[in-house]
Amino acid sequence: MPENKTLLLLYFGFMSFFGEAQDFFHKDSITILADSLHNVEAYEEALIMRKRALEHVDNYTKDYQAYLWSKYYHTRACISEYRSYDYYNPKDSISQLEREQLLLNAINHIEKARVAYAPATKKDKRYLYDLQNRIYHEKGYLGQWEDALKEANLGYRILKDTLGEKDKKIVDLIYDIGYINGKLGRYNEAAKYYQKSLELYEKILKSPHTDIAQAYLNIAQEYKKMGFRSNELNALLKARDIWEQLQNSDDNGYLYRCYGSLFQWYLNYGDIEAAQHVLQKRQKLFKQESTAKLSFIRNHEEEYHENLSQSVDRISLHLKQGDSLASLKEIDSLLDRIPTQGKMRFKFEAEYKSWAWQEYAGLMKKEYPIKALAAMDSAIAIATLSRFQLDPYPFFTTKARLLVEQEKWEEASFFLEKLIPTIKGKERAELFPLYILNGKTLQALEHMNEAENNFQNALSEACLSNVSIAGHVSYKDLKPLISFETVEGFMAMGDFYFGRYQKGKDNHDLKTGLERYFLASQLFHNLYLGDRYNKQLFKTYTSLMARLLECAHVLSIKESPLIAQIVNESENNASRLTWSRFMFSQHANKMGLPKSILEQESDLRSQLEFYFSKRYAFPFEKDSTKTSLWEKNIDSLKWEQRKLMETIKKDYAGYYTLLFHDFDITSLQNELKGNTIILKYLYTQDELFLFEIGKNHIITHLLGKKPLLDTHIKTFLEALQNREHLPSDLQKALLPESIPKNVEHMVIIPDGLLSYLPFEVLFHPDQMPAISYAPSLILYQAQMAVKKNTPENKMGAFSSSKTASQLRTLPYAEKEISQILKYFPGDKHTHAGKENFSKEAPNYDLLHIATHSSVDIDPDRSALFFGEEKLFASEIYNKHLNAKMAVLSSCDTGSGSFENGEGIMSLARAFTYAGVPATVMGLWQVDDRATAMLMEYFYIHLKEGQTKDVALKNAKLDYLHTIKDPLLRHPYYWAGFVVTGNTDAITENTAIPWWWIVTLFFLLGSLWAWKRFGNASH
Repeated sequence: MPENKTLLLLYFGFMSFFGEAQDFFHKDSITILADSLHNVEAYEEALIMRKRALEHVDNYTKDYQAYLWSKYYHTRACISEYRSYDYYNPKDSISQLEREQLLLNAINHIEKARVAYAPATKKDKRYLYDLQNRIYHEKGYLGQWEDALKEANLGYRILKDTLGEKDKKIVDLIYDIGYINGKLGRYNEAAKYYQKSLELYEKILKSPHTDIAQAYLNIAQEYKKMGFRSNELNALLKARDIWEQLQNSDDNGYLYRCYGSLFQWYLNYGDIEAAQHVLQKRQKLFKQESTAKLSFIRNHEEEYHENLSQSVDRISLHLKQGDSLASLKEIDSLLDRIPTQGKMRFKFEAEYKSWAWQEYAGLMKKEYPIKALAAMDSAIAIATLSRFQLDPYPFFTTKARLLVEQEKWEEASFFLEKLIPTIKGKERAELFPLYILNGKTLQALEHMNEAENNFQNALSEACLSNVSIAGHVSYKDLKPLISFETVEGFMAMGDFYFGRYQKGKDNHDLKTGLERYFLASQLFHNLYLGDRYNKQLFKTYTSLMARLLECAHVLSIKESPLIAQIVNESENNASRLTWSRFMFSQHANKMGLPKSILEQESDLRSQLEFYFSKRYAFPFEKDSTKTSLWEKNIDSLKWEQRKLMETIKKDYAGYYTLLFHDFDITSLQNELKGNTIILKYLYTQDELFLFEIGKNHIITHLLGKKPLLDTHIKTFLEALQNREHLPSDLQKALLPESIPKNVEHMVIIPDGLLSYLPFEVLFHPDQMPAISYAPSLILYQAQMAVKKNTPENKMGAFSSSKTASQLRTLPYAEKEISQILKYFPGDKHTHAGKENFSKEAPNYDLLHIATHSSVDIDPDRSALFFGEEKLFASEIYNKHLNAKMAVLSSCDTGSGSFENGEGIMSLARAFTYAGVPATVMGLWQVDDRATAMLMEYFYIHLKEGQTKDVALKNAKLDYLHTIKDPLLRHPYYWAGFVVTGNTDAITENTAIPWWWIVTLFFLLGSLWAWKRFGNASH
């Protein structure tokens, strides 16, 4: 025996002598030594000591004899169990059959230990629990989960009166009971026990601790099975953060599993970038462990398992990326690598093979529907007939969905009517979609009462157990079944009732359908994480909005509260990326965030700005090591930025309250000043809708079919760009007659192609209202709420007439900023460099930038030119600017690629990200001289105290009054500049209003008349 182990045994023997002082027996010295050996897992040596102790068994009391025999069998059980672990030992690996036999032997011995101890009149409950602990583990290792649960519950009854809940041993047991319930498919029970163990772990263990992380990881798995996808993500992120913080190699196996679950979550959500990042971290960990001496990959079976798992990851990623050929190639390879059903040795082989057939079915379903159904039958055959007894219900659900998608209504109905009764009463996430599919099927077969019953059953399944579905159901009545599938299910319920309303015109059906759509909308709102829209989010959002807008169109104006709610839902579910970035830049210092968090956030911004500038400034860098390092650092920093924002959302209530409050259109209506109208345009897949919003009304307009309107808009924009005669029919198409003719201020919330259109050109100049723009109502309200009281209005004017060699010079740029500084005091930065701008810009209340710009397909690469240098949009995103307005008199600063959910990702949008509440931007390459004139007129009117939208309108009118050449009066020259966001005046209007003068004259005249005629009369 090695010397260090001998010392360890002596230590344990010494400690056990005193540690057992509270036992019911005065132990003999041989048993004390045996216990010491047992405690350090030297079971073979311990067994020798047990036998020696039994040689004198007749000399002891009956109770102690029972104790000694029980200890003997206990040690024998541990020998068999310990040997079964060699199944995972790369050097001394045993077969699966040998492992099972050893575990059966262990159970046999541990039950003998329990029987031997039964006659004792006084029992040590801690030792009794040790027996229970072993027996429920051993039964669990064999997959005997029902028996394992009985034994674990018996162990809990033994311990709960002996130990308090602050003892880790009982908390571990509560955790294990959760795990066993999960294995039995009792997901609610599993989650309940995990949550309880989690709360207790956090009380008794110092965080971060691996046990807490394991509890989070396991509770995440139960949330997934129950369909609680948001809860699942939160638990996974907490587990990940703990293990990444601990950086303990012993935890790498758990962290590897956690990354795998996060990868699948992000893929399901449609966030491919996040999924790829997690997958890279997972693969890196796998390579690191593959070369380690002590790895979580312990034998050839586990190595085989992980290789198959990585194939599944690659297939999942290819499928989300829409790469069908790569997916099919990987699926074929996976199916070939796994043996046929009769030759499979491991459960995971059956799981992966059935999954591969299911994904193959998904790829085949459009072009080869019969092949798709055959593939699903193969998946179901493996799940139901193999000796591994997989969970078949996900595969049943997929087949039912295939039948419905193929409109095989009779076959689908027959299949579902047989399937649903087998799952009723079980805690299954599949029951909700099965009821939905059956409802759709029966609706198609025109069995309307039965269809409604199924939709009602689905609603009941989605509600908390104490909620009645007979009356109004609100979001708070629902279980947290937050997923795309649930959103689609509630839309299907709404479709049923709205379809019935269209046939029978029963308002009750309309209201019920709308209620279901509202629930779908609120589920989507809670599913959406607030970041950039991905394809799946946008597809679901447009599908949902199409339904809500159809309802809004048929609602009478008397139903204005319902129409207002539809407007609210359209804003609450729209992409909030620009809004959240703007809000953080504006309010980061007011959210109660610690200084360390703000410094970390600022540091990440600075580092990102640095690496973005490197990557884009040197696009032709030949050193691949450099470019690879830049890309790697950008990805890593973006991920760290994302993690930081997750932490802020989770831990700081001020941020959460600010960024996750619901939009309320009535509050915005109350804030509208003067004669103002807001026009919010919304495209669905087929049509264009408009919400006309005034201080006291909201009207819904269906403007027409999308393809036809898009053709008109494209024709108009081409004529505008080419300085041709403008078609006159677009005004009627986009501006309904109900809009008041005398409106003074108009706010446009555009969508799609309308984002490129300056609405000023739809009016005769003499009838043109003051028009401003915003990407969304919620951002407009936030921008209008910014009140920067800086009466000095210090201007930072930047120009760069020395341009990059490939660009023409801007002869009027320097003159432009010289003229502007006559009206607002400040600093002139001619020939400004990029570094000069970055350093000085945060010091000004007003920014004016007269340089060239470039627009790129990748919005991050769009840039302002400062001489030969480029300031990229990605660098501006990561700045904090204090200006109340930025005027970008460069060309194309309002142009860029259109991003679903966000609108035009222009250079002007980058300034919004940086916290600037108002921007003036150019939608196309505006003439240099015309720009200089417009800008000077604009600042003259701003100086007079006019609001920004009125000042820009009057600047355009001044230009038209000045220019006599008909060619230069074309809207191409004056309509390209628009104002977005906050339209408040920059300075107070010191001129006395005309109505004050009239009133004063009236009062003075009245006083004079009274004195003259009043006195004469007297």
